[in-house]
Amino acid sequence: VACDALAGWLAEETAKPSPSVELRWDTVELIGVDRNDHATERLTNWFDSSGFAVDRSEGVPSCCIELPRTWEDYIGWRSKSGRREIRQSVNHIDSGRLKVKSVKDPETFDLMWPKFVALHQSRRHATGTTGCFDYPGFESFLKNAGFDYLASNQLELRFAMLRGNPIATLFAISDSDCFYLYQSGMNLIEPQLRPGLSLLSHAIRESIELGRHRFDMMRGDESYKLRLRAERQATVDTRIFSSKSTARLRGKLYRAGVTMKNLFRTGIGDSSPAG
Repeated sequence: VACDALAGWLAEETAKPSPSVELRWDTVELIGVDRNDHATERLTNWFDSSGFAVDRSEGVPSCCIELPRTWEDYIGWRSKSGRREIRQSVNHIDSGRLKVKSVKDPETFDLMWPKFVALHQSRRHATGTTGCFDYPGFESFLKNAGFDYLASNQLELRFAMLRGNPIATLFAISDSDCFYLYQSGMNLIEPQLRPGLSLLSHAIRESIELGRHRFDMMRGDESYKLRLRAERQATVDTRIFSSKSTARLRGKLYRAGVTMKNLFRTGIGDSSPAG
């Protein structure tokens, strides 16, 4: 129903514009959608059959752990070194060396939010990359979303605390079936503790104990996700272009860019002389 309503509104807006009325939408981008998501497929098929320019391409894979019945079963999936690693990581918490602080009320949320942002940015900047909070407007968007999820008891904003100071964090959404990891951050003080891994391992163990079936680590197939026994899930990037001249131009540039990228990837675009 939601897809039909959205498609109908966008189509209605497209039919309205005149020289004195500017079209209010340009491009719809649906990035990293599960290849088996039927709602998105229905939406894009509607636009495709209605004559809109639609581009689909393979997206960055996501990673997900299909959780077993017990924590010991999960440990058994790991290699010998992996079993040692996972046990050590949760032992930092079980022994009290690291303490887990979970945000459960609005006052704590407001108090800990700047610490979450700082830890995320610290980790990203340490690797020479930008963090999402470098982009204007993103922090207020995520903070408002986090507050809404807190009100519905779905927010998982957690910190690994060392001597009363937060040194690692994760931001996730959960329900009875799945834990959706969204963002994390870490201070590089005492990296031998690997507090980020401790938080993740603790969350995986808790999810198993609560009877969840999946631990979704979202887009990206970074090596640490695969070490935790996550499996790659295929995704699709879809772009729908309106009839605006800027959107049509963007569509042409995007298609040209994808074509050149594929040419170079396959070697067809290599114009260097043979021999």
